[in-house]
Amino acid sequence: MTTGSWTLAVLLGLFVYTALAVHVYRRHKQPGLAAVMFMAAFWTVLGAFAVITAKGGTPSAAFSYLESRTYPVLLNEAYAQTLAIYFAFLIIFLAILTLVKPWPTRDRVATVTAVREVLSYFPLILAVLVAMAGLALQFLIVQQLTGTIGTTSLYDAASNTSIPRAVLRLNNYLNLATSAVISVTTVAIVVRASKQGLRPNSILGIATAIAMIGAQYRINVVLGTRSATLILALSIIIGLAAYGWGLVQGSVSKRTRWILGILGLVALYLIGAIGLARTNSNYGAQSQSSIVSYLFNPAAILEELSGAGAEGELLPAHFSLYHVFNSGLNVGGLIPYWDSTYRAYASQLLLPADQGFTIHLVAGWWLVAGVLAPLLAALQLGGLIYLLLWIARRNLTLWSACWIFVATTWAMASVPVTSLRSGPEGLRGTLTAALLVPFVSTVVLWLIAFKRWQRASRVEPEVERASTRRADKSPAPVPTGQRSDS
Repeated sequence: MTTGSWTLAVLLGLFVYTALAVHVYRRHKQPGLAAVMFMAAFWTVLGAFAVITAKGGTPSAAFSYLESRTYPVLLNEAYAQTLAIYFAFLIIFLAILTLVKPWPTRDRVATVTAVREVLSYFPLILAVLVAMAGLALQFLIVQQLTGTIGTTSLYDAASNTSIPRAVLRLNNYLNLATSAVISVTTVAIVVRASKQGLRPNSILGIATAIAMIGAQYRINVVLGTRSATLILALSIIIGLAAYGWGLVQGSVSKRTRWILGILGLVALYLIGAIGLARTNSNYGAQSQSSIVSYLFNPAAILEELSGAGAEGELLPAHFSLYHVFNSGLNVGGLIPYWDSTYRAYASQLLLPADQGFTIHLVAGWWLVAGVLAPLLAALQLGGLIYLLLWIARRNLTLWSACWIFVATTWAMASVPVTSLRSGPEGLRGTLTAALLVPFVSTVVLWLIAFKRWQRASRVEPEVERASTRRADKSPAPVPTGQRSDS
């Protein structure tokens, strides 16, 4: 096959996938679904364009850092099989979502409106204090992790294998919990500001949200965690689209689309700065000036996003199924959800132990079940998204309000990030990171907000009835041109 034939085949597959994705979105009208479907294609097949472009001219050359640490990828039968299996997985995944019964528009709008009302009663001061506590604990742990790093890369220092795993796990959970609080608090601040207008309190709230996001981002830069920043940014954008400006209800202005687009570009820029921090050791020690220097180096960030950064996100998971086919790895003998498919993958390929690599969900399932992999992987990912859509349909109650918000915002951002780049055994971590941790960290705030909303809902009818009674007792208006007897 020529380079043009490879490109045409990928474009045709993407055209079919995009058409189905548009159909799925129109059925469900959930902003989070758009993010899920894009990221599914991003980590599964979009890396093909980089491979085809590079290998079309020099088939045997290693064009990426990842290939130099593993094995070269060739445009051969194994790669054709890889693309066919990946597209089969994507199509089956969308077919599963197509079979899910759509949510009636009236019910969806009613639930979204009610959640938005509850958000307007969110305990913002308490939420900010909780976020500040989480940020402070993370800062202390990060200071302990990094220490004095001199000219070492920030990412390398934070990824030191001598650091106890329990400490890293604690910091990871703190990062997730604090980010979830910051996400919902930011959306609540914007919802309240949209109701009140740009008053001093609204401006102060927005400034506080920006400060919290900035503090969490600074910690993420030190640790080099692009995925945590992506989930935080994407959950906020989805939350604003769903509850801040009514995108779910289908009434969104051109200005709102511009705002959401700009927020997305800002998030991408910030993620590029983290990529620069974790790959560039020239900035030296962990200091405020060095971290700021990443942000004010747009040329380097754009180069990172178009070069090493793009390859670092597009290619690792994309390559994994090819290596399974091309290297003839053993299939079967692994217990799904229990055995580590990544460990089997890395050990059979003899991957370097000093670096972590990535296995795609389909590649992990192939090591377990062979040709059933695209179906089983699609069922796992589709089942997770079905669970989120099911939660979103629950009647709004004291306990369901938090679940509904988490399922439609944070989990929609987290599920593709955590599940597509791990084997079947990653399901436990996905459920923990996408649902359990954000629910536990924000449920008390939601309980307070719901109780406040309930009290306000009971008071308003009473005020309205009292006003009606007073109006009934007032004297009738005097017709024009007549005098009152009094």
